[in-house]
Amino acid sequence: MAYQGAVPQSGNFVKLDDISSQFNSSNTVFNTLVSGVSYTVSNPYATHAVANGSVLNPGVDYSFNGSTIVFAVAPSSSLLGKFFVMVYGDVLNTGVPSNNSITNSMVVQGTLQYSTFATTTKASLLANSLLFGA
Repeated sequence: MAYQGAVPQSGNFVKLDDISSQFNSSNTVFNTLVSGVSYTVSNPYATHAVANGSVLNPGVDYSFNGSTIVFAVAPSSSLLGKFFVMVYGDVLNTGVPSNNSITNSMVVQGTLQYSTFATTTKASLLANSLLFGA
């Protein structure tokens, strides 16, 4: 039987950039960024927001609209450095890498052992690189 329902979000866990320096008890909408780059949260219920040690309720205390977070109540400047949001992928599914997306820097040195390959694996050594299918 095929998977039914919404496709789970999969991927790495990320921490949104700290936006607490913009809190002023007036604004309720803020850009969501990761390492300074605009970030769109696909599932607000796969997030964990904490303000001054208190967990916020997604869909009640905050929501997301594209690449912005929208608060039900404008956050205070007293939260400076006391606010964060984690975005979680599906913890049961890390996803499947796209074709041709795995690079040498993603493989831990010494983790690929000759014994893990089938005896029919075709490969050749060229300039200190192992070329599969060659």
